Amino acid sequence: MKFVMPRDITIPSIFGHSVEFKKGVPTHVPPKLWPEAMAADGVAEDTELVLEAEKEQTAAERLKQIFMAYEEIMKRGEPNDLAKGGEPHARVVSGLVGFSVSVAERDSSWAAFQKKFGESK
Repeated sequence: MKFVMPRDITIPSIFGHSVEFKKGVPTHVPPKLWPEAMAADGVAEDTELVLEAEKEQTAAERLKQIFMAYEEIMKRGEPNDLAKGGEPHARVVSGLVGFSVSVAERDSSWAAFQKKFGESK
């Protein structure tokens, strides 16, 4: 599948590949690198295929993985992982879980995480 980036960027991967993007130019991305491309603000040309892959996960599985990402972010204590309001950036969460997490999903899951574990912003 091809992704389009809003800026020039090279995305390295733990799989030994890297993909170089030019702003606005559709570029082929191997399936293993789709999560990294989405985490870097890439937009898939065939969003239907991406949405189908994401539907395969149950809501409970997604939430569990997102909560684990929040725990990792809190352990790391990196200020750049957090937005001004203290919540983790959706792109950072997406990079840790390996699938796209929207800002709306981040907001609702962050509120649930705080309620369950007593974390404060």
